[in-house]
Amino acid sequence: MHLASPRLSNAALAASLLVLTSACGTDDPLATSATDSDGDTDATSSTSTSSSTTTGSTTAETSSGGESESSTGVSTSTTDATTGETDTTTTDGCTPGVEGCPCAGDDPPCEGDLVCADGLCVAPVDPACGNGVLENDEECDDGDANDNAAACKADCTVNVCGDGFAGPDEECDDGNAEDTDACLSSCVAASCGDGLIQEGVEACDDGDANADTAACTSACAVAICGDSLIQEGVEECDDGDANADTAACTSACLAAVCGDGLVYEDVEACDDGNDNDNDLCSNDCLPVSNGCPDGQLNAITNYGFESGELAPFTTSNMTTKIVATNPHSGMWTAETDGNVNVEQSFPAVPVSALTEASYWEWHGEDVFTVVQWGYSDNTQQQKVLPSFIDWTKISFLADLDPNKSLVWIRAWGYSGGGNLPDISRFDDFLLCYEP
Repeated sequence: MHLASPRLSNAALAASLLVLTSACGTDDPLATSATDSDGDTDATSSTSTSSSTTTGSTTAETSSGGESESSTGVSTSTTDATTGETDTTTTDGCTPGVEGCPCAGDDPPCEGDLVCADGLCVAPVDPACGNGVLENDEECDDGDANDNAAACKADCTVNVCGDGFAGPDEECDDGNAEDTDACLSSCVAASCGDGLIQEGVEACDDGDANADTAACTSACAVAICGDSLIQEGVEECDDGDANADTAACTSACLAAVCGDGLVYEDVEACDDGNDNDNDLCSNDCLPVSNGCPDGQLNAITNYGFESGELAPFTTSNMTTKIVATNPHSGMWTAETDGNVNVEQSFPAVPVSALTEASYWEWHGEDVFTVVQWGYSDNTQQQKVLPSFIDWTKISFLADLDPNKSLVWIRAWGYSGGGNLPDISRFDDFLLCYEP
């Protein structure tokens, strides 16, 4: 300090030093002494300037009783000597509203651009999918739980059917609305019985109507003969691979029966599929003797009249009858009285295929007979046989035209005019040929 003239008196200089010493906060300020009436001396600090003590500082006072007291305290306020304003702080030194400090009760609770998060003022975080905060145009944000297989996908959109990602409530999601592929438009996996035909996998799908007796089986396959499943109202049976025309269930999935034209092995001896009981196979599917060698057919039906009827033979006289009197074979024979014939027509048989052409005839008297036959070209021939009596075989194969086909045969009785009745009998007509 520069002290200017005029020169100060000693008293004035002492007073000035006292003021300067007090202002500098020396430990040994100049003080004035006063003696109380009791003789004690009190020391007092200068009160020309007021200031707060710092935390941990000691203020000493001497009481009127001459005792000295000291105290230590934590300052919670400071007073600006110039403005007189007071700043308040927390006990840990963190000011509310400041970054890293608790949020204040004001609005806004934090200074500047700071935001209040979990009770503290922090710098704002740039909006980002996956931070667990629903921001901007996000549909959802579950933070680390975001996943394309979760309710909230990795791009913060809600998982829905048709987005191509299978969510927690979806069996599948192929991102299309097709109901013919492996994943339906409802995000349910395609399956047999859902009523929708999966292309390349199912041939049909009737939903709840699928059944092993229906047109669409429980395996979503079209019912067919041979699948071992009996389609109701269509198939009588179905033995799968065992279906055969010689089995109990035919290849048409029908039960084998006599008359179906198929020989049921070990059950039927034959089955010609017709109701003619006078051919090689009876209506009971039993072989019938046709008089021809095994394996050959007889163009003549009811060749020995064993049906007990004349048909399909015809006669020129209605008196012709079938009798059991003196047959050549079997039980029955055809009997005529007089100049009467028996005749039968049949499908054309090539003469070249015949192995035998004959029949048996009986006469009561020794007389001749005549046999006639017709061809498919409407021509005919006959053969006259010499007189005979009793059963005689009439054979005419050698007399037939080998270039033609035979379509009918006619055998005549006689009218001899002798003493005996003009009775003739006929039996065992054979026109045998290789089939």
